[in-house]
Amino acid sequence: MKDYAITKDLLRELVQTMPPVFDSHALIIQAMQRHPQLYTMDLYSFVASDDPIQQLHASIGQRLLGIDTIEPTRRVPSQNVRGQTSENQEWRRK
Repeated sequence: MKDYAITKDLLRELVQTMPPVFDSHALIIQAMQRHPQLYTMDLYSFVASDDPIQQLHASIGQRLLGIDTIEPTRRVPSQNVRGQTSENQEWRRK
């Protein structure tokens, strides 16, 4: 398994700062704002892919599945970091 700068523990902490229901885009924006160096380190680990940003964000979404304090609810449209609306996962804190 790959080691990430944005760890499971950090994701758990970020989840606690989110509203009871949130989507992956909102959490990713929090990660970018609160931990820009860690976000950049993780982004760089995907530099060889065709779209490093999309790959990192997909990876963060997969990592969120391992957080036991939240559960996925449904797919929702929301604005991504590029300012475009795209579908992503909505989460609910347990």
